[in-house]
Amino acid sequence: MPRPKKQLKRAAARDTQDPGQARRPGRRRAQRQQTNNNEQDVQAQLAPPQPQAVQLPQAAPQHQAALLQQAAPPQQAQDQAVGSLSSSSTLCRPSSAGHSSPIPDITLTSHIQSLFNASVAVNTRQTHTAGINSFETFRRSHNLPSLWPPLDTHITRFIAYLSLSGYKYSTAQSYIAAISFYSRAIYNVDPTNHFIIRKLLQGMQRTTLHKDTRLPITLQLLNKIIPTLQTVCNTIYETKLFTAAFTLAFHALLRIGEFTVSKGNTPATIIQFHDITMQQTNIQLTICHSKTDQLGVGANLQIPASNGVACPFAAMHAYLHMRTSQTGPLFIHFEGQPLTRYQFITILKRCLNAIGVDSSNYNSHSFRIGAATTLAIQGVHSDVIQESGRWLSNAFRTYIR
Repeated sequence: MPRPKKQLKRAAARDTQDPGQARRPGRRRAQRQQTNNNEQDVQAQLAPPQPQAVQLPQAAPQHQAALLQQAAPPQQAQDQAVGSLSSSSTLCRPSSAGHSSPIPDITLTSHIQSLFNASVAVNTRQTHTAGINSFETFRRSHNLPSLWPPLDTHITRFIAYLSLSGYKYSTAQSYIAAISFYSRAIYNVDPTNHFIIRKLLQGMQRTTLHKDTRLPITLQLLNKIIPTLQTVCNTIYETKLFTAAFTLAFHALLRIGEFTVSKGNTPATIIQFHDITMQQTNIQLTICHSKTDQLGVGANLQIPASNGVACPFAAMHAYLHMRTSQTGPLFIHFEGQPLTRYQFITILKRCLNAIGVDSSNYNSHSFRIGAATTLAIQGVHSDVIQESGRWLSNAFRTYIR
């Protein structure tokens, strides 16, 4: 059947067209291609660096070394999905007339890294690092290829391995969350969002129930601990320091990371000297950062004076009388170093052993558990207990013994 005249004319025009004047792609196609290039550039910046604890197949690119400072999937898998930032990236397009001058690409790239890094808490990054290290160690020991994103069969076997090795459900859950985090950040996929994986975690939660063996430091026990500090501590200043720290931890239901330095925080994020105000009969305390307040909204507490040797007001007044006006953390040693989590727990256990109490099931959280238990025994309403301890859920009920 002969073709219409219009089609013949179009074919003749294509045959006589100069190759140098070939039809260019449409504007919409070019815009979509440019958008895809931008997305690839941003994903390339989110690739975390090589972990120190585990030697993965190849070293991470140098441009990624400063990002997140935590474990990353093998470099071989990264090369298949992401590349380095392009010098011609359109993240910084020339500004139109009347706007500010363009920001250099290197500045934008650095700020992207900073924002992404700031979105994850320090403790979370450490947990992610441990999870990725454990996952890669498991795959090497079981001769499984280090593919990223990982296969669902690798993840299910990893969960079974954690369960058989005696890991807690919470640990397994956090390790799987680490795999999910890196897969979404680098590849924009979540291999852990699988029915079988969710059911395996649920099964592990039901079959590996661990009873909380931590014992509470009740007010009665605290009244026995405080006098013992005179014999446990080496100086009068240290005695005042730990008396104030113990009584405030109990009466304010503090988390250990809120007033001592540990690996998960810094001296600048714990309770500071200027965060406390001594009023006539109570202590006004401001907690600027906590586990449930990552954005630093802050919480204001009123801690009243009480009778007995465990009075927080009297203990704090005596400590501040000897403490210098040095700025920084509230609880500091005589030389100015901040109180650490290890020191707090060590002195606590020495006091317990001195009064004939087995200290094996007591730790820093025992103050918080004991305070919640004491309030419940006194008949305080559960809503008040939850608000006093700044719990965001009903988890406080597990603290009441």
